[in-house]
Amino acid sequence: MTIFRGTVKYAEIVPLLIEAIKDLKNHVDRKFESLLPLWAEKNAEIAQLKAESAQLRAESAQLRAALCSKFPDLPVCIQ
Repeated sequence: MTIFRGTVKYAEIVPLLIEAIKDLKNHVDRKFESLLPLWAEKNAEIAQLKAESAQLRAESAQLRAALCSKFPDLPVCIQ
């Protein structure tokens, strides 16, 4: 096993670290931009599901009201 016993030239490392950080930032930015359309698509799907859910809740309430007006002893009508 070799043990490094030299000195570290920090002045030479800093530019390399800066370039590595820039590359990483560019990679993250590209990945983020590639995910934006998917995010927009999923948000649209969520909005659609919320609208459908609200419609189903309204229909369920109407059905319950109709059933309970004819059959008030049903378990769903007793509160």
